[in-house]
Amino acid sequence: MAVDFLIIASYGYVLARGAGWAFARLAGLRRAEVKVSMKPPTVLNCLGMAPMLAILADIAENLLTWLTLAVAHNPLIPAAEFVFGLAMTLASAMKWLALIASLILILWGCFANRYQRPVSG
Repeated sequence: MAVDFLIIASYGYVLARGAGWAFARLAGLRRAEVKVSMKPPTVLNCLGMAPMLAILADIAENLLTWLTLAVAHNPLIPAAEFVFGLAMTLASAMKWLALIASLILILWGCFANRYQRPVSG
């Protein structure tokens, strides 16, 4: 399980670099030129949160996996295995949806017109 946390940290770094670059490119952020009144579109803001959600959901999935295994076949807590297993499944689904959203953000940044004006939302 400790190795999985190291893998999460590794892919989280790579994901953050790519998503941060794509977000800055799509939002039109350019160093000191940025004005506070320039707000990125809502869709872009939501996609910008996807990498963080993917990492948190993956950590939650690991912890819920551990809890599911810890309470498995425990006669004192009969429904806990089902509840933790269901929560683990939901965390896994959330992780994959967030990873797909992160991929969409990065691909959008790659194929966006470099000199486009930021879309006001």
